[in-house]
Amino acid sequence: MDIPFEIPYSRILSRLGYKKSTSTMLSCQLDAVKGVIEEAAGYIALKGTYIIQKFKPAEHGIELESGDIITGTLPAKLNGSATEALIMAATSGKAIMDKIEELKATNLERAVIFDATASEITDWGLEWIVKYASTMLKHESRVVSKKRFSPGYGDFDLKNQRIFYSLLHLEQFDIRLTESCMLVPEKSVIAMTGVR
Repeated sequence: MDIPFEIPYSRILSRLGYKKSTSTMLSCQLDAVKGVIEEAAGYIALKGTYIIQKFKPAEHGIELESGDIITGTLPAKLNGSATEALIMAATSGKAIMDKIEELKATNLERAVIFDATASEITDWGLEWIVKYASTMLKHESRVVSKKRFSPGYGDFDLKNQRIFYSLLHLEQFDIRLTESCMLVPEKSVIAMTGVR
């Protein structure tokens, strides 16, 4: 699905190291940075998808209703607090990554701003999916946890991405999975959270 987005200026600026209370950036400089952020956002085609799967405890993790075993203590923490897992992905698309690579060779400062913009908007996409799913499930008195986690953090093995990639059919979003289980384009993220 296409995800509408608003540019999260404060989060992007914070990622770039700007602190309103202590940074000494002139307003004209701040306006120039915001202009680059807006330009970067123009290259983003934010898309996302999600599924909900029942699960049961398994050794070293959880077993989804699909039969797939998701390993790690983070997924195992869903036991007791949730009965289902919301598995989601968001991507900012290929165009923004192509532009970032181009800028790395010609204007590193702009490349850094483009990169921060894509990272924060992709994360914003996951938040949008959680809110969207929460709204859809509310009439069934089901609640989606706000805390989410992604493969590659803690002991939540990156290899779990192979399972999620398949379940979410991410090839339909022009996302590839490398041999080392990294997502391409780079500004693509998989996450999961609980539903009770």
